[in-house]
Amino acid sequence: MKPSERNFARRIDLTSLQLFVAVCELGSIGKAAEREFIAASAVSKRLSDLEATLDTPLLYRHTRGVDLTPAGESLLIDTGNPGHRDPDRIVQVAAREAGVRQLDHVIITHYHTDHFGGAATLATLMPIRVRLPNNLYEAARSGCGPR
Repeated sequence: MKPSERNFARRIDLTSLQLFVAVCELGSIGKAAEREFIAASAVSKRLSDLEATLDTPLLYRHTRGVDLTPAGESLLIDTGNPGHRDPDRIVQVAAREAGVRQLDHVIITHYHTDHFGGAATLATLMPIRVRLPNNLYEAARSGCGPR
């Protein structure tokens, strides 16, 4: 681990990360606070501190709960070849190393076997919330996507 990565890791508070996960699972700071036996204001403060440490907002806060910002969601571009080799590697990195329990967005850039072939296998290994087809990817790259 590089010195800069060590300093960053020291600034991240494990309790705040656990609270972030609880808020994401329950969709509400208040519900997460109740489940974790901590005041909602303390959860909110820890999340604000986490966002400040990461220098990016992770949640959209509104009166009915929270939604993840794109920075708080996972994104996978392309799924690799058919079979288990590529999907297994994706799950290895996503779940075991990054702690991701589901893929929030999967984009297939184009329909060559090495880009979409692993999608079916990957979907059996890890939940995929949203699959974006090629035309949405191309529109986003060119700046013409939905706003």
